[in-house]
Amino acid sequence: MKPANVLLCHREAGKNLDHNSDAFDMMVKVTDFGFSRDIPQMSTTLSQVGTPLFAAPEVLSGKGRYSVMADIFSFGLTICFMLSTDKELLRRLGDDRGEKVKAIMFLDKWAWKKHSLFKGLLISLDNLSFDLRDILFLCLSREPSGRRPAAELVEMDVFQDVNLRAEELFKAQKAMQSRSPKSRYQECRKAAQCYKSLKMYNKALKMFQDARTEKDSNEQKATDYHDTAECYHAVGNYDRALAKNKESLRIRQAIYGSEEDHRSIAASYSAIATCLQSLGKPKMALEAHEQSLEMRKRVITDTADRHQIIDLRAKNAETLCDMVNCELSSSNKDQALILNDECMHIIPMMKEGKEMALLNRRVGHCFFSLGEFPKSIECFKRSYRVWRRLQSPSTIESYMAKTDLLNFIANCHFHLDQFNETIKYSKANLQLQEDMSKSFDVDPTLSVQLTFNIVACYASLGNNEKADHSFVDCQRQIESMKTSAKQSDSNEHALTLYRQCLEMQRLVLGENHINLASTLNQIGSCLQRFGQFDLALQNHDKSLELQRALPEDRVDRNEIAITQDYRAKCLKAMGRTEEALAIHEKNLEVLKDLSKQDRKYQKSVATTLNNMAGCFQDLGEHHHALKLFKRSKSILKSVYSGNRHHPLINRARENITACLDAWERVTRRSRHLSSLVPAGLSFFRTS
Repeated sequence: MKPANVLLCHREAGKNLDHNSDAFDMMVKVTDFGFSRDIPQMSTTLSQVGTPLFAAPEVLSGKGRYSVMADIFSFGLTICFMLSTDKELLRRLGDDRGEKVKAIMFLDKWAWKKHSLFKGLLISLDNLSFDLRDILFLCLSREPSGRRPAAELVEMDVFQDVNLRAEELFKAQKAMQSRSPKSRYQECRKAAQCYKSLKMYNKALKMFQDARTEKDSNEQKATDYHDTAECYHAVGNYDRALAKNKESLRIRQAIYGSEEDHRSIAASYSAIATCLQSLGKPKMALEAHEQSLEMRKRVITDTADRHQIIDLRAKNAETLCDMVNCELSSSNKDQALILNDECMHIIPMMKEGKEMALLNRRVGHCFFSLGEFPKSIECFKRSYRVWRRLQSPSTIESYMAKTDLLNFIANCHFHLDQFNETIKYSKANLQLQEDMSKSFDVDPTLSVQLTFNIVACYASLGNNEKADHSFVDCQRQIESMKTSAKQSDSNEHALTLYRQCLEMQRLVLGENHINLASTLNQIGSCLQRFGQFDLALQNHDKSLELQRALPEDRVDRNEIAITQDYRAKCLKAMGRTEEALAIHEKNLEVLKDLSKQDRKYQKSVATTLNNMAGCFQDLGEHHHALKLFKRSKSILKSVYSGNRHHPLINRARENITACLDAWERVTRRSRHLSSLVPAGLSFFRTS
């Protein structure tokens, strides 16, 4: 499978797609079965056919058999391509067929994604839903055993929901062409609900507007206002959402009169409260939440339907959590604590599932912010147990939730000075990170933070031996991050890793440790490649400051020279060439002294001479630049005496030639101008 073999056509035969076609007018068809074979689920094959650009690693290797799981990998890459905005991706892939792709596929599990060849496939996971992340990772595992068969993938909620809504939407749009106005308005409403469930809120708003008529019942109007308000809230238009919710509440109150405990009125109050919270009005939101809570309590008292009671209790728990947030915003911590306690007692009466796990975590966060750590631990542990019992424990959402919960449990125990418990849960989290890394990309900084927490706990317990051992692990993890940054082909990815590394070094080693200097230089170097020379110079200045703060006997003159060289390059790029030249001249003196003690510094001397020559060229002093280029070439010849055609020597020859050409052009121009002077004087005399 590959993008070129996926065709889009209209759902209705005889119709063509155009720029007015909706996404749900389309039908996907897969083509080009020239080399296809019917392979049973457990069978394998040895044939090597198809496009290498979208082939699975086991197909590219040519070393053994592969199964239908190879198609699953191709399907995952096709989804990546669909999500990409890089128009040149296919052309770039086409220029590098075969060996390069094969090499990329066998780097460390996800390293192929970071290669410059696949730059367009670098998807920001933060912008994707958990469902879509799961699909990608379940398709793109390097090992075939880590992928899921097609029968399991199509059963995932995201596919089921989209297929169902697309079918409903297609039927609704077809029925909208009916001559009956009543039927057309009903189908508009159905289409609006489909768009809303698919989070296409702007289209949903248009459909709701088209569906509205004067003949609608009051209940229908109230429902439409409520749904429209949800769409406005989702797109960030909170004022319009609040107005629509108030209109919905007014109609419902007029319908039900004295029956103030109706569930729909409670829903309207709750929606109004949410809008007020979004608008930064916690006190008004609190009043609306209280009205909503009171009405649901009345319904619970009057109804005998067990499922309805469970649903209402879940709604009440959510409302209480919202009220706690309002109280915290108003700095009313005592009332927030009372409400959170009430919510904590309601949650166990709910049906066990994802909703219960999320509410437990939310209540736990509230207790944590209130400093009630024992209660916070109880809520977090409840949530953790529910997540572990869920049917799909291997999803990204589940892993991330469990990571977050274990982290908070460990932090709570740390605040209570229960260091052994903190170590226990931190180690459990580290194990979880290790398990995650087999299938997913994980944040390396979290492992460093967890290990550093273990160091702090062992130190507090007086176990210095284990604290030292964990500290070494911590430093090893940071060095691993730096190595990954150096090996990255993406400058953006490298910059992110170096910044994370700097953050972890500050946490573990302190703000002024000398090890921060090299990381600051690397960050500056990445910023230079982005053209952000001001920020780059700031980082190099901080690095230089750290190096000069060391005692004189520990100062590394070569490292200072390297940092100064970075600074000079920034200054030159910013147009401050004379300052850059002054720095290079000082560097040259330092490196000459070092080269007298060790010949390995001669190459650095030659590089500095080249840099100085470049500065003189920018200043228009080509004769000085030529002398320096020649000196640099002479030094390189002595360094690489056994290799006259070394790339650096060839580069030196090219620099000399380019300098001579530039000097010749300047000389010819000055001669031409000089020849014009007598002619000009004679013209003026004649005039």
